[in-house]
Amino acid sequence: MKPFIAYIIICVVGITILVRCLPRGTKKRKKFEIFAEIGIGLFISVIVLGLTSFDNFMLKRAGITYLQYILIIFFIAGVFFIISSFVALKHIGKPTSGFEDTTIMIHRGIFKILRHPLYLGLSLITVGFLFAYQAVALVIIGAIAVILFYVASRVEDSYNIKKFGREYIEYMRNVPLWNFFLGMSRNRKMRY
Repeated sequence: MKPFIAYIIICVVGITILVRCLPRGTKKRKKFEIFAEIGIGLFISVIVLGLTSFDNFMLKRAGITYLQYILIIFFIAGVFFIISSFVALKHIGKPTSGFEDTTIMIHRGIFKILRHPLYLGLSLITVGFLFAYQAVALVIIGAIAVILFYVASRVEDSYNIKKFGREYIEYMRNVPLWNFFLGMSRNRKMRY
């Protein structure tokens, strides 16, 4: 892909996210949605810039071949978490609009192991692409995206405490934010 086309794509993604983050009519954007959408925009930027064919100092690739194969592991894990999230949110959460606006707490599926598997999945895929592309500028952009996904997780916890109350606080005590292995361990010890 030519650098000019990459810049146009990134500009379009940026403008789209900016417009989406502005309040529309009576529907006010939730803070965690803003963090998540900016993170997704940066994630897309990593992919687009990684596909460009120019090679300057900041986008010079290290070219360590065996690190590029790590992408496969991170990508498969990330896709698993994302798909599992969508399925659980849609079928178990009884959403009122969209898929994420659930009306009941979800204690089954991937949500009995992780509180925010969707954000973890996006972060894993981002990190996987960083291993594949191996460029300084992309590592910086990708790190910011992962931080934004983490912040979105934390802010959404606050939102869910207001929405579900003590039930969500108890859920937070039993189910880790992103630590899949701790979630698996806790899930084996007790059934939530």
